[in-house]
Amino acid sequence: MNRRVRKAYRNKLKAWQRYLEHKRSTRWREYVQERNLASKIERDEKRAFERKLAKEIGLNRKGFFKYVNSKLTVRPEISALINENGELVHDEKDMCNVCNRYFHSAFNQPIDGEELPEMDCICNIDIGNIEVTPEMVKEKLERLNKYKSCGPDNIHPHMLKETASSVCFPLSMIFEESLQTGETPDDWRKANVTPIFKKGDRNDPANYRPVSLTSQVCKVLETVVRDNILN
Repeated sequence: MNRRVRKAYRNKLKAWQRYLEHKRSTRWREYVQERNLASKIERDEKRAFERKLAKEIGLNRKGFFKYVNSKLTVRPEISALINENGELVHDEKDMCNVCNRYFHSAFNQPIDGEELPEMDCICNIDIGNIEVTPEMVKEKLERLNKYKSCGPDNIHPHMLKETASSVCFPLSMIFEESLQTGETPDDWRKANVTPIFKKGDRNDPANYRPVSLTSQVCKVLETVVRDNILN
């Protein structure tokens, strides 16, 4: 409900209160007029909002599907999961641990003591040192999708996009330091993992897939490295 709709409903309420004070036919007609106008404005604003969501679906898929899901009659959530012992757990922390253990088991684990086989180098091109300039970082920040979610560092892409000209220099220094030392901040190696239901039994953790939300700042550095490799 935006400002225009709220104003229309306030006018409707005021007209109703005036009618209750003196129940005259003229005040009733005024109320009916404000009521109909408020309903019309709400319908028009809702259509405009939905058209905007549909038009910007390429940029804001999350917002589009969030709105669609909010209109669904049934919105089931994870209420319980079956753990490794076949027991049904309901506690939120226990369910998180069940998902974590299952998602971890789905990945191939490295074999202790196994070494990678030696392979002949068939590439004679060296990318050399990667130079990160403030201008380069600024360009990457301005191209961020502001509708994406942030990672464990809680730095939202909308903020990065709006402050690109101010933060591009310090970020370029951090990126340079990271590339030279081969180290990254701890938050860049973390992810907020959300289980997304696929199909089947909702109590079975195998019927969920993990979606990881990582740092948007780290993704900017990744695009810089990728561009240097491809070029």
